[in-house]
Amino acid sequence: MSEHTAFGAQQAYSVFEAMRPDPGLGIDRMACLTYSLDLVAVTAMLISMTGAVDDELSGGPMCLADALGSLGPRLRILYQKGRLQPARNHFGILHLFDGVLHSVRPQPGASWHPKALLTRYLGDDKSIRWRFWLGSRNLTISADREAGLLLHGMPARKGQRIPEIAQMIRALAGQLDWPEAILVELADLRWQAPAGVKFRKLHWRALGTTKPFFTPLPKSRRTLLISPFVNAGGLKALTPRPAGSTMELLTIPTTANALGEQAGMKVRVNEAPQPDQPALVATKDETSETEAPDPIRMSGLHAKLILQKSDTRNRLWIGSANITGRGLVDRNVELMAELDIDDAIAGTLEAFVEAQEFASVAPPSAETLEREAAARALDDALQAVLDLEFVLTIDADGLSLEVSDSLDAFLDDYRLEAWLFTFPDSVVEWPTNSRRIVLRPGQVPLKLQTFLVSFRAESRGDPTVKRAWTQEVQFPGLDALARDRAATAAYIGASNLATWFRARLQGITPTESTTWAGADKNGASWGVGDGPFGIGRFALEEVLAAWARNPSQFEERATAISEVLDGFRLDLSEREDEEGVEALRQLDEVESFWSSVRACLDIGAPHGA
Repeated sequence: MSEHTAFGAQQAYSVFEAMRPDPGLGIDRMACLTYSLDLVAVTAMLISMTGAVDDELSGGPMCLADALGSLGPRLRILYQKGRLQPARNHFGILHLFDGVLHSVRPQPGASWHPKALLTRYLGDDKSIRWRFWLGSRNLTISADREAGLLLHGMPARKGQRIPEIAQMIRALAGQLDWPEAILVELADLRWQAPAGVKFRKLHWRALGTTKPFFTPLPKSRRTLLISPFVNAGGLKALTPRPAGSTMELLTIPTTANALGEQAGMKVRVNEAPQPDQPALVATKDETSETEAPDPIRMSGLHAKLILQKSDTRNRLWIGSANITGRGLVDRNVELMAELDIDDAIAGTLEAFVEAQEFASVAPPSAETLEREAAARALDDALQAVLDLEFVLTIDADGLSLEVSDSLDAFLDDYRLEAWLFTFPDSVVEWPTNSRRIVLRPGQVPLKLQTFLVSFRAESRGDPTVKRAWTQEVQFPGLDALARDRAATAAYIGASNLATWFRARLQGITPTESTTWAGADKNGASWGVGDGPFGIGRFALEEVLAAWARNPSQFEERATAISEVLDGFRLDLSEREDEEGVEALRQLDEVESFWSSVRACLDIGAPHGA
């Protein structure tokens, strides 16, 4: 049994590390499906994919900027509308992910609930590899106990075809922007499962469909259920049960209390999950290090698993669906794998369940029921808000947000606040009898413009009933490409251009003294040289040597360098302070030098035979 195929009490494996390309492979494209989303988690994923650092959140600004430049255009993230978490700090870079996000609006009463990563890799030798992970983890920063499955795919090699993967991706191809050739290739792949695992079927329920996922294992004698959320509809989907078989459920206390005593079923409990807990990231003037790293501790139960055992088989269902009617049968968009597993893997799962405490079932209090009802009422009321179209416009007043229809019916019972994702301290309350608010008076710098707007809704009767989210809105006046360049340049910082310049020429990620969020790593400073840009003296010989090592690779890097220099000009042109004016003057010198290099090496010109 692989050490990564187990359910030990303190075993933890990084999904991002599992998807990181092996030496000699590069990521060609990547699709992420998730219910909820945290852009700090996306940042950690991109940094992890580079392999430049061991700790996913310790990569420096240049590491993240390079990852965004190289991997960002290859990434697509599909998530449920209204489930993108607002950021406490955008760090000058998180809003650049707005171009890879695609929100999905499910039908009323349903959820877009799959969790999966699908990645295509290209080798230096032109070989093609794929990896497909599915499980229970959202693309958030979470230490909850999750469960997932990783499959490896290759064209025309031994393994088994899984047509449902290609069918699912074909249904999402419009949002993923994947070409027909890739979809055809995906349908022809053969996949390999981990040791001790036989893949039987992939269950995928598309938007607007109803499809049961569970077929009982004949002659099963024991059923183990793991799910934080369970209801009568989900338990009904697991019937009929063979005479004499046992059923055990591992869930969380609130679910156990809501279910009450269940005849013929033992109920155990673990801590409640916190899958949408905001990430706490050390920032400028803080340190990313502690005196002694804390061991990984699973904070709650978020895995979704069903294990049925007979005398001859161990059948496992693993994926995104909770044991609810919506999860196993009806409406929710879900993704589950049906497997046969060996006794060793099944044994670790059984041991994990048996180590948990039995539930002490107590009926939920009236206060709990009232609070849950109020939260559901808010979610129901928000559906009308999520159905509306919001548009950002720039006019004489500043940056305004307009809505397609009146919000007054919602505002009768709830307050609604909004702010531009990049200005979390500039919160504006939406007044009644108005379909337009000014989010930000005056000019918004290009580097901070974004399609992302954050909202917070709060009950007028009970301020503890509230929910915040971020969503993409229309912004016809935004030049996203120019914004990306200006924001990247500002994020790197004028004083660090020289270090970045040399690193790009050499194809390396330099040692950086801060994390991507600005926290001190107690390393060497990145700023070198004289003046705001730290340019000092760039020797032409240094540039020519980098070109001579690999001319074609140098030309690719030269494109990125030119784009960042354009970004510095865009950013500095909006500054009127003395330092900005001086930086702009020095940028003129840098661009003059770089133009001479490009002309000397004929970079960007068509090459004849």
